[in-house]
Amino acid sequence: MVRRPAFAVCARTAAAWLFVGLSACASSADVGGIWRGTGPIASASNDLLYDVDGGPVAIELVLGDYGPDLAGVVRFWQGDQFLRRRNPNPPDRDCACAFVRLGRVDTATGRGVFALDSCLPGSSPAAVVHLRGELVRTGDADMGLSLRVDDGASALHGGKVAIDLRRAGGAGDVSAADLACPTSLPGGNTASGR
Repeated sequence: MVRRPAFAVCARTAAAWLFVGLSACASSADVGGIWRGTGPIASASNDLLYDVDGGPVAIELVLGDYGPDLAGVVRFWQGDQFLRRRNPNPPDRDCACAFVRLGRVDTATGRGVFALDSCLPGSSPAAVVHLRGELVRTGDADMGLSLRVDDGASALHGGKVAIDLRRAGGAGDVSAADLACPTSLPGGNTASGR
């Protein structure tokens, strides 16, 4: 029988544990990446998110999960085809995006929670509302998002909307530009991009 030096056994054991650890990080429950609504948010079924003329709004989440911590941006789009981003600056002054704050995700189940302090297209386009977001993985490329107004001082308190999301890009597809939520210029919508 050939005896291996102790350092070779230790190195092989460490490499095996590293592989197991990296495999665990890439579980099917990860929520990092780019997620987009599977369809327009119908204004008839919610009183929170709608365009100025009552038309549809599309939603996109760009998320990074760092162990149990969750960070990113929620971005609102005009229409339902992800063709025109909202802009917090003049002349649009629309509600464009918000930072995901205080996010936590259970890496074993893919369930997550986070907070948003943002304007909302339609119901609160120029004032900040505190929202609670809940995420639930429903498949390898699907996730459900529930947004609820958690602001007792708001007339919208208790209002909620549920959105089905589909993965549009993995965690490796997220760039620094995808995580930008610009603060508005003077005279723009100060409730967007905080």
